[in-house]
Amino acid sequence: MAEGTREDSLAVIHGLYATIEHGDMAGALGFIDPDIVITYLASMPMGGVWRGHDGLKSLFAQVNTLWEGHVSTVDRFLADGDRVIVLLTVEGRINGHHIRMPFVESWRVRGGKLIEGRPYFWDTTEIERAVAAGR
Repeated sequence: MAEGTREDSLAVIHGLYATIEHGDMAGALGFIDPDIVITYLASMPMGGVWRGHDGLKSLFAQVNTLWEGHVSTVDRFLADGDRVIVLLTVEGRINGHHIRMPFVESWRVRGGKLIEGRPYFWDTTEIERAVAAGR
């Protein structure tokens, strides 16, 4: 396959999600460029720009602190060239509030590694209210 094809991008994403599903976070980093940039909406509790493997580890730690019983279930993968969209359902509890909603991750792949990610929650207000209830 030529570099940067839809199939290449899907292979990277499938590899990433498989390692995460098996709890292999060290293996997951093998699919992620050391200079990755993850950008969350600023109004979210983990909002901002997260850079590199260390930034990603910090982001995961913050997500795991915020969410109790956090589970993301993949509904569908969509790809075009170096871009992959993952449609998911996210579920868990924040400060005792049960949350279940659609969630989308937009990824960009280069050289067989993820270089950019942008997550989108269906209802950021619901999450913000649950966070505020714990203050």
